[in-house]
Amino acid sequence: MCSFVMGWEHAWEVWSGVHELCRSELVSKIKIALRKEMKNTKKRNLTVTDYINSITYFIDTLIVLGDDVTEREHIDAILEGLPEKYESLRAIIHAREDATVSDLESLMTIQETGLNTLAIELPLETRLPVGSPHLVTPGHPDSDNVAAEGRDRGGGQGGGRGRRRSGRRRRGGQGCGGHRGSN
Repeated sequence: MCSFVMGWEHAWEVWSGVHELCRSELVSKIKIALRKEMKNTKKRNLTVTDYINSITYFIDTLIVLGDDVTEREHIDAILEGLPEKYESLRAIIHAREDATVSDLESLMTIQETGLNTLAIELPLETRLPVGSPHLVTPGHPDSDNVAAEGRDRGGGQGGGRGRRRSGRRRRGGQGCGGHRGSN
């Protein structure tokens, strides 16, 4: 510490030097913590945009604190937090030397959109169990029977709701079975 303050004559110079030393030590600790937090950031259920924005926040903060972060380091930080379903994308980006964060974001968005729409685009037969009684397939020989069985509950005895077969409605004061309420 003595060699640290030897060239200064005034107390304010010493204090400025001490503050600078502490500031640089603090900044180093902050950079280490930011890199650790960035490394622990995973995509999980975030959208592509939200995930990339969270990694970019760490990168931008490191740059403001004086770190030199290359585009490749930024890309590697993004790739590190991706799940296995992005493995093919990881290989594509690693193979390209001139890849950018924008390229990576575009490819990730395309892959995410493809994964999300895959379930929607599957044919109906692959999403419903075969032989389901609720499945009515037009043109299938048993389809008319399945639909017809469900129309008349109670074996055609009028077990449904609404009007009776005679077309009359129940009178206001009567409950089920024709019993009158006590007035």
